[in-house]
Amino acid sequence: MENTFRWILMLALGKSEAINKFPNTSNAVLRAMLWWVASIFIISLVTCFILSFSLSNNTGIVKFFIAVFLYKFCCLLLAAVFIHLCAILLNKEDNWKKTVTAFYWCDWVPSVAYVAIFMIVGLFFEVKI
Repeated sequence: MENTFRWILMLALGKSEAINKFPNTSNAVLRAMLWWVASIFIISLVTCFILSFSLSNNTGIVKFFIAVFLYKFCCLLLAAVFIHLCAILLNKEDNWKKTVTAFYWCDWVPSVAYVAIFMIVGLFFEVKI
């Protein structure tokens, strides 16, 4: 795991050899996607939990949860499908798993940066309601 963060930092610094450090296996792709699937599941669950308190008729909540989860999961898979399609078109199909793994790991960087920035700003500026 600590090597993954080192490879992400190397990619952020513009070192192209860092892409070769990511593993080229199906397990690596699934491990990188696991964090996204878990966050999608939790966000969908929290959304439905909040909606269950605001709606008087709770019969459609489960269907809504499944629909939202599947929609977000399909959007998550779209990046892998697009990268695989481009790899086929460019005759680089042997390295597409490495690229997908790097993409999913590096996709976390903006989210973590936003959380860190908001935490730092929250320390300096007090909001009174």
